Amino acid sequence: MGRPQRPVWTRNHRPRSRRRTGTRFYGRCSTEDNQDPETSYQWQLGNAEKFVNGRIVKSYFDIGQSRSVPWHRRTEAAKLLDDLRNPGRGWAGIVVGEGTRCWFGNQFSLVAPRIHAYNVSIWVPELGGRFDPDNVTHSVMMNMLGGLSESERQHVQKRTRASMDAQVLNEGRHQGGRPPYGYLVVDGPPHRRQWRRRWTGCGV
Repeated sequence: MGRPQRPVWTRNHRPRSRRRTGTRFYGRCSTEDNQDPETSYQWQLGNAEKFVNGRIVKSYFDIGQSRSVPWHRRTEAAKLLDDLRNPGRGWAGIVVGEGTRCWFGNQFSLVAPRIHAYNVSIWVPELGGRFDPDNVTHSVMMNMLGGLSESERQHVQKRTRASMDAQVLNEGRHQGGRPPYGYLVVDGPPHRRQWRRRWTGCGV
């Protein structure tokens, strides 16, 4: 009678998931009148490409969205968050062109855990590379960036209001509401931008 054969253990080979390479870019431009969206997009994208490992496969760029608006309420940022849930995505990183343009106040502390839950890394130029959630210094720096972003926005608002007050004194501009006694409100010239003329009802 022959020697009994030893059992042979075999490993169940599961199909390997597709290797995720490449990065998604996110940027933001708040206004269209005071800055060119195309120029803003190009310099933010160029700045992001310096700090990312791999190529940028797709871009998300919000135009006309204030930095104080949460990510889930911004058009392109919301699409980026939705794409995270796609198990077949071919990318594993997000890079931004400027941290202060993308996050406001405590927004980063709310968005970053959601992104890391899908094993997606975040690359920030102000950090010089990838954000490490286990690095306390990185967390402190991102909180400081959010505070700087909020402070910058408040300074812009104050300067704008002060400039409008100065124009009232220097140029006699009317800021709305009931006109002063003895004055009438009349229509001004058409807006210098043609697409805004259609919104305001002015003739082209």
